[in-house]
Amino acid sequence: MVETQYCSLELIMLPALQLAQSVACLGQIAEPISATTQSVAMSPAIVLLLAIAACGFLAVLLTIIFGRWKILAGLLVCGVLGTIGLGLLSLVAVRVDVQTENNSPYRTRSSMRVERTTTRQLATAPPIELRAETSEQPTLPDPASPPANPASQATIVNAVGSALYDAFVQPTVNTAENAGASRIIPPGRPDWVDQEPTSQDGVDYVSLSTGPYSSSTECYKALQALTEEAVLEQTAQLLGSEARASRIPLDDQLIADHIHLQTYKEQLDTTVGPMQQWHAHLQFNDQFRREIEQRWRQVQQSTRLGYAGGLFAGVLAVLGILYSALSYNAATDRRHQGRLQTIAGAAILGVVGGAILLTQWFPPV
Repeated sequence: MVETQYCSLELIMLPALQLAQSVACLGQIAEPISATTQSVAMSPAIVLLLAIAACGFLAVLLTIIFGRWKILAGLLVCGVLGTIGLGLLSLVAVRVDVQTENNSPYRTRSSMRVERTTTRQLATAPPIELRAETSEQPTLPDPASPPANPASQATIVNAVGSALYDAFVQPTVNTAENAGASRIIPPGRPDWVDQEPTSQDGVDYVSLSTGPYSSSTECYKALQALTEEAVLEQTAQLLGSEARASRIPLDDQLIADHIHLQTYKEQLDTTVGPMQQWHAHLQFNDQFRREIEQRWRQVQQSTRLGYAGGLFAGVLAVLGILYSALSYNAATDRRHQGRLQTIAGAAILGVVGGAILLTQWFPPV
């Protein structure tokens, strides 16, 4: 009787204890929290200070030029312009990405162990002992990198299928493609048409091919564009910069004399009808390199000469402005000395700003 009651109690309590154990374990599992990224806009304090400084400078400048009685109008105009500029700058404010990482605080988990003792004694039934232990557990592995499992049946099947495809199917496909290409491409094509870019004895050889076109005019234009692109690439490699290569004049005479080697034209019989395809064989030898270096020196000389002329013209402009301001100041008995100083300073700043913009548009070499 006692044993029967003990077994019934054990059967009733065991599912509840297992459920409690599962909940306790799941509550202590260290789940990795992914990093969060948010965009935070920079404070517009710097932009506001710059706008205030610009408004103040413009207000002072307008006051000196137009007289003190118009200072209110000058401040009003500068305030409106500054507000508009501040709004535009706030719309394009630089945003920075702030990345925060949250680490899981769980390093231990509790496990509940249920020990039961079964006995056949009829005297007294042993009690059910519940022991809760807290033990440090190693950090759970990352789910994104599971341990390597042995090869499954699907892996073996895929490997066998790939081997059979490479052994039997792929050669058949290649043979069919070669047969189709031989039917389209007429005989007599030179070997250099399908040749990769090579370098022999200091000479670089490049082969170009246009796509199939219905007319010779389209083939000519396409081949000319490919030739110019190849020459520009070789020039950039020689000079070390695409910007320098773009400033060298590359005309048809240079290509015909030093680069172009030969051209091959062929007619293809395709499913849509006869098509034309042109090929060009180019060479870049030491003569081409010397010609490019000579032209680059000419570009440098002309650019430096232009900068010298621009600098001389700027100096003359500044001297002319100063002379005109001083002459007018002497003729008016210094009645407008402040205005003349402001106008002369603004004109000189304009000349300097124009020189800076010129160097940005046409950088020196």
